[in-house]
Amino acid sequence: MFALWPIALAALQTPTIASVRITPSKPVVVAHDTLRLRAEALDASGAVISSARIRFVTAGFANAGQVDSTGLISTASPGILPISIIATAPGGTRPSTRRVEVTIVAGPAATVRITPMPARAVVGQRLQLAALARTAFGDSTTGETVWSSSAPSVVRISDGMLTTVAPGSAVISATVGRARASFPLTVMPGPSSLMIAPDRPTVREGDVVSFHVVAKDRNGKVIEGVSPSWSFSPGHGQIGDDGKFVGYEAGQYLVTANLGSLSSVATAVVTPREVRRKATVVGQLVRSKF
Repeated sequence: MFALWPIALAALQTPTIASVRITPSKPVVVAHDTLRLRAEALDASGAVISSARIRFVTAGFANAGQVDSTGLISTASPGILPISIIATAPGGTRPSTRRVEVTIVAGPAATVRITPMPARAVVGQRLQLAALARTAFGDSTTGETVWSSSAPSVVRISDGMLTTVAPGSAVISATVGRARASFPLTVMPGPSSLMIAPDRPTVREGDVVSFHVVAKDRNGKVIEGVSPSWSFSPGHGQIGDDGKFVGYEAGQYLVTANLGSLSSVATAVVTPREVRRKATVVGQLVRSKF
């Protein structure tokens, strides 16, 4: 009976893992960077079990990065990287597993692209601009976009909405963090006349109609290089910033172009697309298997 005491005593001294402490507890890392996760096994009293073995493994499918067995995280792109931490105490006791999600965020903006970037406009136009910021690795990133105009008396801009005020020139800029993009804009007097061409095209469902405007000044000279704002009704189709229109259903559509204080309307007649054809029998065959 006395020979069993050391075995019973050893069993009593075998540590039991009650929890796993992870540092940092809410890990966040910038894409294309690395981060070291650390973990400690704790007993019921909260004391560290120094003899415990810790392993890190990727939990499930993840394409944002990876982790090695020591806890070193290597990231590839913004996203969520799930990781399981497995702690095993000596003596063959049941391991303890804890899961953590690493948030991988995009880095700071390195470049900014403004769309659209019109070279010319007329007084009274309003255009919505957008700024797309990317990191040095090409990942889309977020951040406050600060818009500015070098000549507010000619062009005003707020939250990307550009408004032309008077003839002249201005440089429009968008800044996100340390990244900046600019383009020059020339503002001309508003047109005296505006006309859409073609004014009444007839097409089939799904066909593309390329509308364009002819804007003229008070001297009858065509104003080149300006783009109107396009709209149409009813809403069963699509029209792009370049005036290309597609009607999805048969009917009449009113296409409107707005340029400065003037607008012009054209009618697009969309007819059904007949796709049925007469079938011609070219042969006959009896089949027993399919």
